[in-house]
Amino acid sequence: MRARCAFVGLGIHSSFCFDQACQWLEYRQDVQVKSAGVLMSIQLSNRCRTSLYRVIFGKPKSSDESVVFLMAGGREAANRRAIRTLAVLFDMPEADVYLYNLASFADLVGSGVSDDEDVRVFETGWKGAEVSAWVEHPLFLTDDTSLLWKWTELCADIAKTKALDAIKRANR
Repeated sequence: MRARCAFVGLGIHSSFCFDQACQWLEYRQDVQVKSAGVLMSIQLSNRCRTSLYRVIFGKPKSSDESVVFLMAGGREAANRRAIRTLAVLFDMPEADVYLYNLASFADLVGSGVSDDEDVRVFETGWKGAEVSAWVEHPLFLTDDTSLLWKWTELCADIAKTKALDAIKRANR
C-alpha cells in the first residue's frame, strides 16, 4: 500500500510516496523522530505561520473529499483563492466548488495535540490526547517548501511506526 499526495506549486505537479520519504530521512542525520509525539526537526516557515489555511473540498454529487492547503492574507481571501483555483483544476464552475472547515494555522495549532506544533496542521482526528487520524492525500496549493518537507517527514514517521509495529507483531 503506497500513500500519495499531490504537490501543486509553480506549475509543477508530482507525487511523493512513503518510500521516497523514508529514503529522504535515511540521509538526514539531524532528524529526531518520536513516534508517539511526532517530534521532528523541520520547522514551518514564517509564511506558513502567518498565511497558511486548510480547507476541505468536496466535489458535487460525490463522497470524495480532499484536504487543501493554501496561503492567503485572511479567511475571505483563502476562501476566494481556494474556490477559484479548485474550479480551474477540476474544470468546474466556481458555484459548484463546495468548501468547509476553513481553518488558519493558528486555529489548527490551537486544536491539535502533537508535541510538534507544526505537525498539528495535518491532524484530523483525536482520541483524548492522541492523534487518531492524519490528513490523507492532501492537495498543496502552495510552493512553500517547509510545508511540503514537513508533510514528507510526517509520512516517513508514520511509515516507520507502522513498519516497526508490524515487525513487533510478527516477532511475537
